[in-house]
Amino acid sequence: VTEFMLDVPNCSKVEDGGNVVLVPEGETGDKLEQDPMPQALRDHVVFALTAFDPPGISRTLKENKDENAKLWDDLRNNPKLSRHIAKVWKAFGVHIQEEWRV
Repeated sequence: VTEFMLDVPNCSKVEDGGNVVLVPEGETGDKLEQDPMPQALRDHVVFALTAFDPPGISRTLKENKDENAKLWDDLRNNPKLSRHIAKVWKAFGVHIQEEWRV
């Protein structure tokens, strides 16, 4: 799965203005230029979190988008979480061979 991270904090030196693309090593071609991992991603614990189709639940695309919007709002605005979370940013994953994106 290729991960796209948008507006990653402290990555302004990244040529794309803070947007980072992580491609699994096995999916890179010889012609794909590889840059070092941005410092912000090396210095901190980073993980993806989504509200899209939790295990055992199937929703419509609109329902999933609505739930992800709620999750985003909770992460950004919940005072109980804000002291534990340093930074949040939007991201999505793509699997080219299986033709899906989350």
